[in-house]
Amino acid sequence: MNSPITPGALLSADSVFERFVDQVFSPILQLIIGGSLVVYFFTVFMYFWMSHTGKQVEAQKLLRTHILYGTIGLFILFSIGGILGVFGDWFGNGETIILGPGR
Repeated sequence: MNSPITPGALLSADSVFERFVDQVFSPILQLIIGGSLVVYFFTVFMYFWMSHTGKQVEAQKLLRTHILYGTIGLFILFSIGGILGVFGDWFGNGETIILGPGR
């Protein structure tokens, strides 16, 4: 069975870092972004559903606040991803290492 890690690659700090980012950090970041989107769209759905049925005005106010903070949070998440991608293009070898294997 062939191992994807060669003995020479174990000594290189760059390859260890790249493997860490590819195997650990990128999936965690993708999970956080995916979970954030699911929660955000569920909150938007609940807000419109409650305003359509005319129920629980206090819950609508709370959901409105959650939507505002969710929008700000998603903006920050995607902005950080974009900024890291730009820095990766400027200082790296042209690869965006943060968002995973879709490069």
